[in-house]
This record gives sequence, structure tokens and C-alpha cells, in this order.
Amino acid sequence: MDVNAGAYLDGVAMDDLGEALVDLTLRVAAGERTAGERAGHAQVQIWRNWRQGVEGEIERGRDREKGRQGEGEGMPLATKAPAQPLEFVYEAIGTPKGPVFEQVGLIVPTSLCAAQVAHMAASRLNRKQVGIGPGRTRYVALVHTEGCTDSTGEAIAISTPTLLGYATHPAVGRCLLLEHGCEVSHNDYMQQRLLEQGGDLQAFGWASVQLDGGIVSALDKVEAWFAATAATDATPLPVRGTLASLRIGLLATAPLPARAARALAKLAANLAAAGGSVVVAESGYLLHTPAFVDGVLADPGALWPTLPYAGRFSLPGLHIMATPTDHPVEIITGLGATGVDVVLAYVGAHPVQGHPLVPVLEFATAADCPPDLAPELDLLLDGNAETWPAQILARLGDLAAHRYIPKRVSMGNIDFQITRGAMGISL
Repeated sequence: MDVNAGAYLDGVAMDDLGEALVDLTLRVAAGERTAGERAGHAQVQIWRNWRQGVEGEIERGRDREKGRQGEGEGMPLATKAPAQPLEFVYEAIGTPKGPVFEQVGLIVPTSLCAAQVAHMAASRLNRKQVGIGPGRTRYVALVHTEGCTDSTGEAIAISTPTLLGYATHPAVGRCLLLEHGCEVSHNDYMQQRLLEQGGDLQAFGWASVQLDGGIVSALDKVEAWFAATAATDATPLPVRGTLASLRIGLLATAPLPARAARALAKLAANLAAAGGSVVVAESGYLLHTPAFVDGVLADPGALWPTLPYAGRFSLPGLHIMATPTDHPVEIITGLGATGVDVVLAYVGAHPVQGHPLVPVLEFATAADCPPDLAPELDLLLDGNAETWPAQILARLGDLAAHRYIPKRVSMGNIDFQITRGAMGISL
């Protein structure tokens, strides 16, 4: 670090510490590089305003939150039997959690203070190809802006289950949690939450920027742990997945025509009937499109969330995930934490960002997408609408077999943002 403020506790006079700080500031202003610059460690954060600004909205927001305490029951909604059965088989990797598209090494920073160090660690592991092979395709760090402190307790109630949802995601072969050392959601806190969920703490890696001696030492520890696990983990075997093993998230960020809505309803109904899982975002246009709702739900009026934001489903079937906001990145972040293999997003003429871990396939109909935008989408639905569900599944098959990379991933246009909900404040 640049300044050890703790030296005051060791007997260094405050006047001496202040004078040293001023001298350092002047040298940095004159061109001397800081410790963070020398380590390649930098972070920029744009403040997100609190959503409550209208008189009386705080009380109304709290009433809404209290009224939604039934979320998380986890019981899937009843769906209609599909009129036209679909068949689908895809190449997958066999794991104790079922067939998955890939197995990654994941680094979860417990707060924004550790986020950029986590990113540095993942980049270093990918650059050195540590343990890369059939059982570990790449390394991912979930850079986020939460967890340092929380003046309300409501933001951490969302961020913690979101991060732990990714730590235990089926696509994650090994996960290490990285703390800065002084945050409210530090490693000890996360360990207690994992134990409450029945997690095996020995299966996870743990590192601390402060306790492990700084950024360089923490990076060395992270690399050593992933190298050791790669040497001992068994190589997963290839398997064939079916609709019964597929887990998808669904959302629409743009109005969608009835033909596209019916295609998604057919796909969702088939997955639910086969024993697969579908998680639909509460926000967006999909649940406001009668062609989808009437086509998939046995009771079209049953449009309540069965999962909280980022809640993990324990029973297969069709679920609705609560979404406190309509921000596409926040919605996709929540869907990914539920454990889905892929997110299907109907985006119309306005693409959204991808996700660092869970692939996002963006699509639209040819009628809704300008010709110059079509190359940026993962799938353009055209021709006979009866074939659209099969077209979507074919693209999913290419993705699962690693024959296709989502356009946003290829472009590097990805994002990860945990919602703060209607009432949360994070500092």
C-alpha cells in the first residue's frame, strides 16, 4: 500500500504521518507511480443513485418488500402439456450436478474492494493457462460494486445469495472466494452462509488481500490453489444432455411479436414437461405478452414469482424470478445466479450486454431487426415460425458443443451488476 495509517497505532506521531502523506501526494502529482499503478491495479466506480426520491415512496417500497416475503417458496408453476413435442440432444460435460456446457474456475470477490484483484487473478490464470483442459475451460472473476459496507442491511441480503449462487453454480468446477479484509461480507461471513446452505467449505478456496500479505501474495496464493486442484480433480467425461437436463433463463427486453412469444412458450412447455427448468424474469415484456403466458401456463393468472432475485431453484419446471428493477444487466445477473445453463434474451433492435460466466443468446425476428444490426445478434428468426423453437435449440446445441461463441463475448461487451433492490443502499 502507499500509506500505512496503522502506523499511528504503533506510536508514529500524527504530525509525522500527515507530513509524509503530503510529501507522497506531491511526488505522485509530479509523476511518481502509486503502488496500485505499479501493480496494475485500478478501479473506477460510477455512483448509482438510490431509487427512492418521491415523498412517500420509501413507505410504499417497504410495503412492497413485506408483501413479497412469500417469494422463494420454490414451487414451479403448473404448465400446459406441449401440443407439439420437441426432441433435443446436446453434447455436454458430466458433473455431479448434471450435464453442463462447461466447467470453469471462478473467483468471487466478496466486495468491490477485492473485485479488481480478482480480475487480475483470473487474467493471470488464463494467461498462464493454469490447469486449462477438458475439466477447466477458463477462469472468470465476477467484478461487482457491492459488499464493502451496507447501511441498511437490505443490499447485503441481495448481494450475498447472488454471489453464493454463482459460487455453487453447476458450470463452476472450482471456486475461490477473495476478500479484501475489512468488508462486511468477508470470507468468515460467506463461510457461515455456505454452512447454512449445507456447503462443504473444504471444496472452496479462500484468499485475503490483507491477511495474505498484499496483492502480489494473494495472487500467488490464488494461482497455487487452482493449480493444486487442477492436478487432483478428476477429468469429467462427455455425456449427452436432453431437454430433461437443460436449464434456461428467459427474458424479453423489447416487445415481441406473437409468433416469437408462441415459439418461446412452446420451448418452455416442452422443457417443463420433460423435467427441465425454465426461469422467466418477472420484469420485461415476456410476461406481458398473452401469446407466451396463455401458451405455457395452465393458469394464465398465476404470474407470481416463485423465486426471489437470484434464488436457486431446487425443483425443476417453470419458475418466475422476482426482479426489483427493469435493468437488463441486473436481471441477467439474477437469472445467472439461479443456476441456468444459458439465458435466452429477445432483444428486438436493441442488444444488451453479455455475461462473464453464463452465456447469453440474443435474438429477434427479421421483421423487428434492422439489417445492419442482424450480424450482432446470435440468432435471427425468419421464415416459417413453426421452425423457430428448433432453430433456437440448434443454436443452443452449437453453444453447448463449443462450436459457437455468443456475439457479446466475442466483442468483449459483457457486464455484471447485482441489483440493490427497491430499498437497498450500498456504500
